[in-house]
Amino acid sequence: MSFSQEFAEILGRDIERLQQQVAAFSSDDALWQRPEGMANTPGNLVLHLEGNLRDFLGRQLCGIPYERQRDSEFSSQGFTREQLQARLVALRQELCGSLAGVPEARWEEDSGVDRFGIRMTWRQFALHLFGHFSYHLGQVDSTRRICEKSGALTYANIQR
Repeated sequence: MSFSQEFAEILGRDIERLQQQVAAFSSDDALWQRPEGMANTPGNLVLHLEGNLRDFLGRQLCGIPYERQRDSEFSSQGFTREQLQARLVALRQELCGSLAGVPEARWEEDSGVDRFGIRMTWRQFALHLFGHFSYHLGQVDSTRRICEKSGALTYANIQR
């Protein structure tokens, strides 16, 4: 299996995990609660992850048209669980399908991104973005557990 296919598969799996986190909130309002000490609501983190992936991997790597409005990722409120899940379903279908077809040589090209003083190839930047996604997925999970007074989700029903 190619890196493109592997990356698309694992990213798709974790987008699905984020969908399950969203579904596990007891109400739409709970997605927009921010416990003391947390900088963002789970709903805003979902919007931020969508914008981040659509911009960097979708638009810049795969050429999928997208105009990012980063500020609104953190200021928008009131989407329902169903609306956020629909956005994640569309993201997974559009992005992961395109990522699976990225030519292997493209991953070694310069992404034009400099993070922490390091100029990154697309492969390096994709791994960086996956770490960023995982970090925020964990924040959504932790916030859900605090707000909902609930435990961990099991992801056994994700089909791969």
